Amino acid sequence: MNFLSKVEYKGEDNIGEKVVEALYSNKIVHFTGFDFHCDILEFYTKLSDNFPTILNAGENIEDGNATGSRWISIQYDPNYPMKYRTSKTRHPLHTDNSYVPIANNITFFFCKAFPPYGGATIFLDSATLIELLEMDNKQALLDGLKTIPVCFSKTDRNKTMPIITEDTKGLILNYNYACLDKSNTKEAVDLVEEFQDFLDNRVVMGGIATPMPLAPGEAVFFHDERLLHGRNAFFTPTPAGRDFLKGVALFDQ
Repeated sequence: MNFLSKVEYKGEDNIGEKVVEALYSNKIVHFTGFDFHCDILEFYTKLSDNFPTILNAGENIEDGNATGSRWISIQYDPNYPMKYRTSKTRHPLHTDNSYVPIANNITFFFCKAFPPYGGATIFLDSATLIELLEMDNKQALLDGLKTIPVCFSKTDRNKTMPIITEDTKGLILNYNYACLDKSNTKEAVDLVEEFQDFLDNRVVMGGIATPMPLAPGEAVFFHDERLLHGRNAFFTPTPAGRDFLKGVALFDQ
């Protein structure tokens, strides 16, 4: 699969089909061209209806429990400064559904408002990750990532598997430092700590990840398991300074 492609909306009725088609050969699809002549939530709800299966992945901001709603609001809220959805801080590289027992999922979100400084989503391709580990002579770490099962969990949901696996389409990643389950072995915890240090201090500090700042009206669709993503810290004078809505779908590959 290619790493990144762009799909521009030019008023086509079948634009949702074009986005889905682009995802068969690209890990990330950057969607542009929204014309603001219709309701943005209605537009993206209709566009995302083109996926065969939509997961109602909404979560309660208070306790993280599933709500059954399609869209997850991601907006700065000073009342919850430490929640990933509502903080202004950097989000480490991760996969969204590390604790959800699903496969072949697409994460997508559209931008309603973007901050004046910072806030870009960053992406790291799985193939690039392997290359970086090998270039830094991290073979022991890479071997552990491929063989040691690690459990990630949130509320009553959990998933256990090696952080790096592979299927017929290529590499699969499953990782979220913030959701590391307390039941993990010391071997698994040590592995995660070493990997997180590598991501933070070698990859992110090296400026290796690809930034994607979304303009209002734009969206990004990506294969959650085929890459890692995070977010740069941002500065905004108002809670609406970075306002996104996120959804999740299953993808028939």
